[in-house]
Amino acid sequence: IVKATHCFKTKRPIGDSMEREDELILTFWGYHGTLAENAKKIKQEKDFKCKHNPYHWLGNGVYFFIDDPDKAIWWAKQANAKKHKKQQIAYIRCYIQLLKKELLNLDIERDRLRIDKFFKDFHNTKVICQDDSKSPEKYRTRVLDFFIKRGAYKAVKYTFSNTKITYENINYDISPESDLYLRNNDCQLAVFEQSVIDFSELRIYEITESLGEVYYE
Repeated sequence: IVKATHCFKTKRPIGDSMEREDELILTFWGYHGTLAENAKKIKQEKDFKCKHNPYHWLGNGVYFFIDDPDKAIWWAKQANAKKHKKQQIAYIRCYIQLLKKELLNLDIERDRLRIDKFFKDFHNTKVICQDDSKSPEKYRTRVLDFFIKRGAYKAVKYTFSNTKITYENINYDISPESDLYLRNNDCQLAVFEQSVIDFSELRIYEITESLGEVYYE
């Protein structure tokens, strides 16, 4: 779960020409929710252990919430509610930096059209496992993973939206179908190449019922 700040840093012009837009450097603060003991291990080993999941919505990577530590806390509680209910949870803040061409940004039209065309071409080749064809979600993850590797992308970004949280006061008497309706959004970043994470800037914040949010170094 990662927090990302939309800061764009451009290198100085080389000679009289500006660098290509694809060479722009993008930086994010990402937040990742997990158990406190896992967070300490990640910091110590400088490595996120990513478990393969055939239903990962943005492919198989390490997931962060951008600029949203509260979503990281929520996820840590949801993910560990059954098996690790009594264990302490935490969130990790990471500094992430990569080139624009290394990010598949599904929040912009160009990248959405690019991957949609790839899915169409891939589907037409009939290169589909029988099991995957029965599960649209599993099929999408499989093709997305293939597209990411083929395009040498190091991360994928997308903002999900739903109405699970209603914000009744600001949305008073406004239809959920309206463009003005304030939705429950979460901007997520799935990282596939951990070299884009600056582990020296990694910080851990433990969550306790009595003290609330506690910084742990």
